[in-house]
Amino acid sequence: MLSSVVFVALFTFVATNIDTFTVATAQFAAAPLKRRRRIAGGRWVGMVLLIALAGVLAATLIDIPDRWLGLLAVVPLAFGVRGLLALRTPAGRAGEHKWPITKGAISSVVLTLAAGGLNVAVYLPILDSYSKGDAALAAAIWAALAALLCAGALLAGRDSEETKGLQRTAALVAPVALLGVSAVVVVQAGTWHWLV
Repeated sequence: MLSSVVFVALFTFVATNIDTFTVATAQFAAAPLKRRRRIAGGRWVGMVLLIALAGVLAATLIDIPDRWLGLLAVVPLAFGVRGLLALRTPAGRAGEHKWPITKGAISSVVLTLAAGGLNVAVYLPILDSYSKGDAALAAAIWAALAALLCAGALLAGRDSEETKGLQRTAALVAPVALLGVSAVVVVQAGTWHWLV
């Protein structure tokens, strides 16, 4: 069971944060050098708050059957389909998006929270379907990966050519990964049986 918790936590984090990594990298590339660490700190705090929100919701929604919460998989499914449809355009294939730029830690937290609905929609049914110990392990893995994501994006944001390559890669990989997340959430929450 421990290995499945670790696998699900790793897979769902990576799949739901490919776009987050790209956005953060673009932010750091465009931000003044003196503000980059504050922006990274704000992004990490925002990501941890999203994990905490999902945990609180999972703990307080115990009367809602897991399979109903699995219906939240429609959120990553919609994002994945939208991403695949965007690949039909040259700009979509090139990963050319207008990324919001933040000025410091507080605006970075706010941006992360505003864009984090997908993460909450994915984390909530997973945390709700786990025991308290397994849910704590998954949340700890997500928080640690959030720190690694911020550090990696901070390093990658130093080179604008690398940033362009990351945007192109994310435009191709993120939609498929989000479709995979939908499948994991549906299976993990037990919603799969309703669909077949």
